[in-house]
Amino acid sequence: MAFEDEYASRLADAGISVDPASLPEEETVRQSLDACFTWFFALDPALREGFDEGTVEFALCHVLAEPDLNVAPALAGLFDAFDQVSGKSLSELLQIANDAIPSGVG
Repeated sequence: MAFEDEYASRLADAGISVDPASLPEEETVRQSLDACFTWFFALDPALREGFDEGTVEFALCHVLAEPDLNVAPALAGLFDAFDQVSGKSLSELLQIANDAIPSGVG
């Protein structure tokens, strides 16, 4: 099974529905998620908490792929999927996405 298909399947098992065709190759996913974690945890703690709380109720995750912010533009499809999930914060979704990366694929 191709990385994109297995990754999308693992994400679906965790409640995140994403089109495998919208996902980049494995190394890009890994590097982009690392960039997201770096960006997120470099935020001022109050800003980080506010953004995290905001993503529970509002579709804000897609901004990480916006050219102006340019945190992880390759993950636009994944962030759009994050925005469809209710009740989970960005930090939770990033951890789920990171944990869902299959080992030994690619």
